[in-house]
Amino acid sequence: MAVGCFPKRNKKVSEDQVNSEVGSVKEDAPGKPQSIPEVKELESMSPVQVEEPVALKPKKGRFAFMKVNALMKAMGEKRINREKALEHINKRGEELESACLTELGGKKPAFKKLKKLIEDLNKKLNEEATKEAEAIAECDALLATIAATRDQKTAEVESLTGEIESLGESIAKLTEDISLLSKAVADLDGAVEEATNARGLQKETNKVLVYDARVAQTGVSRALEALKEFYADKDDNLAVVDKIDRIQADFAKLECETEAAEVDAEIEHETFLQDSAVSKAGKCKDIEELRVQMESEEKLFQEKRGELEGAQQKLDGSKASFAFNTQKRKELGSGKDYEEMVAKREKEIESLQQALGMLHGEGIEV
Repeated sequence: MAVGCFPKRNKKVSEDQVNSEVGSVKEDAPGKPQSIPEVKELESMSPVQVEEPVALKPKKGRFAFMKVNALMKAMGEKRINREKALEHINKRGEELESACLTELGGKKPAFKKLKKLIEDLNKKLNEEATKEAEAIAECDALLATIAATRDQKTAEVESLTGEIESLGESIAKLTEDISLLSKAVADLDGAVEEATNARGLQKETNKVLVYDARVAQTGVSRALEALKEFYADKDDNLAVVDKIDRIQADFAKLECETEAAEVDAEIEHETFLQDSAVSKAGKCKDIEELRVQMESEEKLFQEKRGELEGAQQKLDGSKASFAFNTQKRKELGSGKDYEEMVAKREKEIESLQQALGMLHGEGIEV
């Protein structure tokens, strides 16, 4: 080969290919300057054709030809990288049974288009994962809030139910106590009335007895005086007079005992009336206090029932909301199937990132 000559080449490079590949080299080649005079000159060149061996031209033309040669080499490398990336995508699509990877691998687009498709799909999958994670986190937070409300309302309902039951028992006991005290007062009134009636009869009986005893004593006294006058001159008058004296003494004793009994009965009756009055007053006071307490507890009972109805409604609402959002959470993703789907998507994203690395000529161990 003569010094200063290039070997013969018959391949033609069109102007469009030159412009397109130069742009690719500028954009994709690692470490390649973005703008230099030689690249600008190459972009403006006419179609290049290398024919028979030619003598060395000036420095500027020789540099341009070397650039074209480098460009052809870069084009070959990009084609190889593109094929490796597509092969990797197809392989991973089959292994993962991934429809999106299989669809992408089957398109076989140009280098730039393939890169754009990989980046777009990678972005789409990452956005899907982020959106799902945010929705799940939001749903989990909502479920936690609802669960806290449900637990709070459950405790509130249980507490109110216990208070209402306790109040109900207390009201029932108060009602029973008031009833017993009222009956005791009624019995006491009945006893007082009965005792008063009995005392009235006793008083009238004693009055008649005293009166009769006094009348009898008067009659006996007169009879005794007549007998004493009649038997004044006789020796056997003593037996008769003594007998009449005893009769008079009996009537006097009856009067005295009856009057004493009347006094005792009156005192006893008055004492009973006083004791009954004191007892009745105490029972009536207890009844009034119990009624006031019962009215207060009945009012509180109604208030607690209202609170219980409100708390129960909120509890039912929180339970329904929890059930609804639990189902929604399941629909967002849970269980083995969801975990497998997430793992599959992570592997798809990893495969796309590996494919991007292959496009840039990075060695990827798969």
